[in-house]
Amino acid sequence: MAILWTLANILFFTFQIKNENKNIINTRILQTQTATKEAAHLLDWSFNQKIKYPNAQSNLSYSLSYLLEKINKNKNIDLSVNSFFYKDELEAMTQRRAKTIKKMQQTKQEHHSVISGKHNSTYVYTITPLLATKSCLLCHIHDDAKEGDVIGSVEAKMLVPSFKDLNQKRYYNLILIYIMTWIVGLIVIYWINHNSKKYLNAKMKDYEENIYLLTDMMERRDTYTAGHSRRVAHYATEIAKVMNLSKENVALLFRASMLHDLGKIEIPDAILLKPDRLSTAEYELIKTHALFSAELLSHGPFKELSTIVLHHHERFDGQGYPHGLKGKHIPLLSQIIAVADAFDAITTNRAYKSARSKRDALKILEQEKGKQFNPDIVDAALPVLETIKIDTLTRQLPENKLDEMRFCYYLKDQLTGCYNINHLKVLLTKFTEYQSLNAYHLTLKNLTAYNKRYGWKKGDRLLKDLAALLMQHYPTSTIIRFFGDHFLIVNIDQNTILDTTLFDTFLNGYDVEITSNYIDFLKDNINNTDKLENMIFNQS
Repeated sequence: MAILWTLANILFFTFQIKNENKNIINTRILQTQTATKEAAHLLDWSFNQKIKYPNAQSNLSYSLSYLLEKINKNKNIDLSVNSFFYKDELEAMTQRRAKTIKKMQQTKQEHHSVISGKHNSTYVYTITPLLATKSCLLCHIHDDAKEGDVIGSVEAKMLVPSFKDLNQKRYYNLILIYIMTWIVGLIVIYWINHNSKKYLNAKMKDYEENIYLLTDMMERRDTYTAGHSRRVAHYATEIAKVMNLSKENVALLFRASMLHDLGKIEIPDAILLKPDRLSTAEYELIKTHALFSAELLSHGPFKELSTIVLHHHERFDGQGYPHGLKGKHIPLLSQIIAVADAFDAITTNRAYKSARSKRDALKILEQEKGKQFNPDIVDAALPVLETIKIDTLTRQLPENKLDEMRFCYYLKDQLTGCYNINHLKVLLTKFTEYQSLNAYHLTLKNLTAYNKRYGWKKGDRLLKDLAALLMQHYPTSTIIRFFGDHFLIVNIDQNTILDTTLFDTFLNGYDVEITSNYIDFLKDNINNTDKLENMIFNQS
């Protein structure tokens, strides 16, 4: 802005000097025109006087011409009275002057021109025709001259000084005024920029706080999504830097990455927190989060992020969602987020799958070049992501009581309040991380017969009481109920002793019995619930 202001001042100063010089030229033209007209009138008057007084001995016209030249000389005007110009005379003149004389002869009217002289000097040249009158024809002999013919001319030439030479004081005062105006303008510009920057910094601070507030909202809703967004933002900005994107685009990408999954706020807990693979219908619903994200960001300071987050699940081959865009039609920043998003999804633990290695993730990105991902972005991303340190402690598990209550729909047994088989699936996703993983498997025998004899309510009461007993006596263990009449007392990196005397006391008065056996998950390589189910039913 300061540069523009400086250029504007220079432009205005140059324009004003040019105008001043133009005014000087116009003034000089007016002065020479006045001088030639006055001279022509006086000469005409002298011829009339000579007719009236034919016996006068003085050469009045000659004396008057000489007097006019002397008078105008004092006005810095070179004035001369000339007779008709011949061809050889015209050829000896400057082109500009000769052209002006020819125009005067043709039109019989006054003409002027601006002529350049030596040493970059400029002159105003004015010529006024002397036309033949009755008096003139009586006083002089002009071959074939008629009244109204051009028989001579009055010429005036005047030096045109520059504005600086003509009025130095005003010239330097003008420079001083422009310099002062320029300085005051710079001060105003600095003040505006300073306050604008201060205002923009405050707005940007509010903007950033809003982003982190929204991220915090997501974190409270789903801790995985929040951690995922921060990691994706980090990966995406590192890729963008390698691709030599501008600082503005890198900052924009960071903000879009932080909020790319904001629309998951509108996804029901039953789907968002499900610790298992989604059904087709559930997957179709969760795909709408991109549309929800764009809609939530389509107003106010987040508007420029809307299009970016809308298309972060598009595929390079056109098979993505929500609009099935292909190749270059997908915004570049959206394509970068897609690569960073996939890399993080592959390398982090989810409730229904274990994290894969960085090497596996990079191999998958390489394989998806030209399919899911833009090949140029993958080529830029691979060396960057190879140096990234992966957070191996990411989990999609409840971290507090509130999260636990929200997860209970999937992880808790609705009847007894202990955990269900889904929780065991989650535990087994970290199978390779455990030092030891074992359990006591308890089976309630004759429970079906008990229900038939005493009713389902008493059977439910029996299950609740047994679960409460196990949770009370084994507080550091994880109690899991599955397949209706089976319980597991799971111990992670610890060992407990099963106290069977508890069951003797508990079962007093019930027509059921409890059998138990020990399971070593690591030793028997039971890393999923299918293997556990096969082992249990093979034993029975």
